[in-house]
Amino acid sequence: MKLILLLLLSVSLSCGKRGILKNNGLTQTERLVNEGRGLNVSQCLESLQQAMEEVGGCENVEFAHTSAFDMIIQCHEPKKDNYWSRNVFRISSSGIRYNEVDMNYVDAHTICKDDTWRVEVYPPMGDIKGAILKK
Repeated sequence: MKLILLLLLSVSLSCGKRGILKNNGLTQTERLVNEGRGLNVSQCLESLQQAMEEVGGCENVEFAHTSAFDMIIQCHEPKKDNYWSRNVFRISSSGIRYNEVDMNYVDAHTICKDDTWRVEVYPPMGDIKGAILKK
């Protein structure tokens, strides 16, 4: 896992959409994002790695490039079942510019953004090899 996240630090890594369901006044996305907002905003990738390893019990990750600018990662065969081991995280450059509609969507899923990286969260989607988040 450390190797993958270190590779992400050296490479600049578009936008996917999933359904939104209302429940108890919050959408599924709002609940998902609120739970992940504890990452250190000055070191997003390092904080994500720490949370996935220490809290999520994740030693191995699956990843897929969804474009030339981003990738998604998910814990593979986690030792625990929790937020950090279950969900899919999209990692991209924090400098990417989007049109207004896509920017609103990306912002709604963002749990951390520092000077270099943006980390978004999405519900689990099974095997992510070769997967792309559908608009």
